[in-house]
Amino acid sequence: MTALIALLLAVFGAEPRVTGISVTAVADRTEVVILVDGTITPKHMMLDDGRLIVDLTGVPQAPRMEFRDVNRGGVRELRVAQFQPNVARVVIGLAGRVEYNVAREADRIRISFPNRSGAFEPWTQTMGAQPNGAMPAPPPTVGAA
Repeated sequence: MTALIALLLAVFGAEPRVTGISVTAVADRTEVVILVDGTITPKHMMLDDGRLIVDLTGVPQAPRMEFRDVNRGGVRELRVAQFQPNVARVVIGLAGRVEYNVAREADRIRISFPNRSGAFEPWTQTMGAQPNGAMPAPPPTVGAA
């Protein structure tokens, strides 16, 4: 019985969280997908300098992550951090202001806008993992004596 209660708490009691983020080309558009787990309500706004702000209400703790060199599909950089209690903020640094669409789906928030920069390799980051393509630093080498 105790095991069943623990399982139910693990499944239904988990805090909402951001689990990943990606940038992909879809036809002539760029899509930024924020993967989420739990009940989250997005609010968004475009700033004059081309930063797209997505506030995720319902997230009690967000990892602070910065990806400064995304540089694809009009996306220069991405940042995720806790903005206020129960609100995580995702900042998408774009090359400039664009018209965009936001769609809330079961486990994701999909943001799309025109891709003016042509084809590009997809970029993906799971929260808590190494940045896309990043490798741990190799151990220092010791010279021969």
